[in-house]
Amino acid sequence: MKKIWFLVLAGCLFGEADQGKSLDELLEIAQNRNLDLSIAELRFRESQAAAKSAYAGFMPHITLSADRSLSNRDYLLPRFDLTSGTYIETTYSPHKVSGRLFVSQTLFDGARSWYASQSVENQIQLSEMQLKSRGETVDQMVKTAYYGYLASKEFHEVAIQSHELAESQLQLVRHQYELQAVSENDLLKAEVRLGQSESQMIQLKKEVETSLNKLKTTIGYHVDEELNVL
Repeated sequence: MKKIWFLVLAGCLFGEADQGKSLDELLEIAQNRNLDLSIAELRFRESQAAAKSAYAGFMPHITLSADRSLSNRDYLLPRFDLTSGTYIETTYSPHKVSGRLFVSQTLFDGARSWYASQSVENQIQLSEMQLKSRGETVDQMVKTAYYGYLASKEFHEVAIQSHELAESQLQLVRHQYELQAVSENDLLKAEVRLGQSESQMIQLKKEVETSLNKLKTTIGYHVDEELNVL
């Protein structure tokens, strides 16, 4: 009994794995993997980061600096020694250490910071509009590629059926020709129809592959990645 349930469960899992992706799933994949849409989103984030930098012009500025200087030159200074009652030369090596801390607030800079912030705000709005427009364009491209693939797939299936019908007709005409019920011209026409249907079937098969690759690149897939479509 456990073995039967295991087989049923395995069949369900494999069945779900073999299912193709719907249009909604393809649209969601494109929103995450389409290259042009990703670039537009990065530009929008870049404009948001630039806005923070522009607003920094209104904030107080703090500058901290420190420096120290040493001289390699030694100075000899005379010093009177009370014990010996004479002057003794001593060595003196000067050094200098200084530090500074500046705090400033920009009250008016010719409206430069204001114009910079306004320019960044305009850039944010523009990049946001471009991101939204690009998202709508990608959705339209995915839908066009999706329905184009389904149409080419249907045409290919019709071509396969037409080729099978042409094969059956050729066999029938050959049998009739052997019975001298049709002429040789009829046999040649049936053979030509079979050749034409085969050529059309091969051409439509290539169109199916091309339309599928177009759909893959539109949603951000590589052409070598496997994609099953409902």
